[in-house]
Amino acid sequence: FTLWLFLATFAVNWAWVVWLKTEPASDFSYMHSAAQSLLRGDLSFNTATYYVLWSYQLPFVALEALLLRIWNDLRCIQIFNCLCAAGSVCLIYRMLQGRVSGAAAKTASVCLMVFPTIGAMSVLLTNQCCGAFFLILGLWLVCSADGKKLGFVRYPLAGLAIQAGNLLRPEGVIVL
Repeated sequence: FTLWLFLATFAVNWAWVVWLKTEPASDFSYMHSAAQSLLRGDLSFNTATYYVLWSYQLPFVALEALLLRIWNDLRCIQIFNCLCAAGSVCLIYRMLQGRVSGAAAKTASVCLMVFPTIGAMSVLLTNQCCGAFFLILGLWLVCSADGKKLGFVRYPLAGLAIQAGNLLRPEGVIVL
């Protein structure tokens, strides 16, 4: 079921990407432009008022530049968002297993899969998808039966995952 859920969630999110066809605007445009500058080796963007006031966006700009280095197209970031969203839904499903009935875990994860906000976020060039994925990954490592199989090593791995999520979107304090 987990593999089916991952593939179905990715497909639903990709359908949102294909259907909405958005262009970067506002903050997303600033970050995309900064990532393009970073690709060219130009770091002057980090002195702009936006990045002086909201310097926490810089790790996401670096991630975006890394993704754009693979394929310099908005769809590369959107595919990554779809992967993160699908991974998040699967991790939540795996955390629910053993805590609620199998049917309840499947129903909750399918409802999350088709929740419009999840799909719409994949379209945007936002740090919310990847930040949430890494925070959920940290929770999954600590709270799930799957994570318990890793023994003690799950704790440092969870710390790294939560830190990665916090760097991308500073919401790690919510998890803690």
